[in-house]
Amino acid sequence: MFIRAVVEKEYKDWDSLIDCVWHHRSLCLECKGGKGAIKPFSIKITYTSRPARRESSSKKDSKKAPDAGLKGKDGDAPVKEHELLRQLEKCHMCAACGRPCYILSNGDHHQYTVQEMLTWVFLLSRHQAVLERPLEELKLEDVPMHQKKKAATMAATPAPPAVDLSMQMMNMMGTFMASLAGNMAMGQVPNQLPMTPACQPLAAVPNTVPITPTPPTPAAGAPSTATTAPAGEEALYNPDLETWMCGLDDHTVHGSLKLNYNQHTPALRAEGILQLSDLYNLCDVENNVIVLHDLSGGSLNYGTAKRLLVYVEEDY
Repeated sequence: MFIRAVVEKEYKDWDSLIDCVWHHRSLCLECKGGKGAIKPFSIKITYTSRPARRESSSKKDSKKAPDAGLKGKDGDAPVKEHELLRQLEKCHMCAACGRPCYILSNGDHHQYTVQEMLTWVFLLSRHQAVLERPLEELKLEDVPMHQKKKAATMAATPAPPAVDLSMQMMNMMGTFMASLAGNMAMGQVPNQLPMTPACQPLAAVPNTVPITPTPPTPAAGAPSTATTAPAGEEALYNPDLETWMCGLDDHTVHGSLKLNYNQHTPALRAEGILQLSDLYNLCDVENNVIVLHDLSGGSLNYGTAKRLLVYVEEDY
């Protein structure tokens, strides 16, 4: 039995304790017609004049999640990844292309892909890169010839608003940053950071088989027949649809969401989408995401179809 004695400032502790014990003894002896026994008991004194004891604030602070931003070298305010992305876009924005790009030694413009920008931001947040100088890991002077030609043609056409590019990078930043941070925590980061197939030969992409490039296909609306590339011009990277879909599933970053892109290949082949170039022709079609959804028989939802079109523009 617990007896709680409330002791105010005007009472003495000892007197209150004796009163409580005597009262408990009397109650026990009056039980069973005055033959009751005194039961064992303990006494706890609570001082109501003092504030209740609270948990140390240091323990609570230790349970707080760390700040999402990363502090600078000299202890300055944290810099968020999206702020670094805006600074990077502003520093390398090209007036001719309307997008961040790098001018190669031969004068061609290489437009940075989404993954290249996110890799750069990831290293900037950890003070492993600088804002003004491109990353050595990107090997921009080794960009395939077909991507250089595509960048030159895109410079002559109206570029999409920079806001759309920023929103696209923001949406992909969460998955990409978590993947890179997890690999670094487990010590599995290779010497060369992963890049899209558009920035390196196909044989260097993890878990893919090198394929001999096939000749380019005609533009949209023309029969999809193989032609011989003119002399002195490199053939475009144009694998069959199933091989390219399997490469997406096995890719370090694109396949991290486990969306199983190859499961949609039979439905697309039934509609005549046989090669990567056939899928690329849909990029310029109005409401291309809805068209791709209909061609897949409804198996491709909006988000997955949108990702496929983005990856096609990067690789082709």
